[in-house]
Amino acid sequence: MDFKLLGVGDVVGDPGMDRISRSLRYLKRRTGADFVIVNGENASVVGITPRQAEEILDAGADVITLGNHSFGKREIVPYLEDSDRILRPANLAPQAPGRGWGIYDSRAGAIAVVD
Repeated sequence: MDFKLLGVGDVVGDPGMDRISRSLRYLKRRTGADFVIVNGENASVVGITPRQAEEILDAGADVITLGNHSFGKREIVPYLEDSDRILRPANLAPQAPGRGWGIYDSRAGAIAVVD
């Protein structure tokens, strides 16, 4: 069975958000991607807001990954606790907000994502 993963690296600022909003569903269809992971840690240039996370998910991402700027916008902290579709780095301290990995359904079956 074929499995196509589309990974989109580093959405940065308003231009990156605009491009994701306008193009991600098209790219997903064009590539036949079964699952889409988008790195969104710089959607606000340094960090991401809950509104931006929702926009990325609404645009067609299955999961958002973060990185060293995970907590650049403190308002993301409660969102990290509430949503299983946004991941902070797995190598952070266990008491850090959110989760570093998840298991998700895809057209090809279950997929594990570790950030």
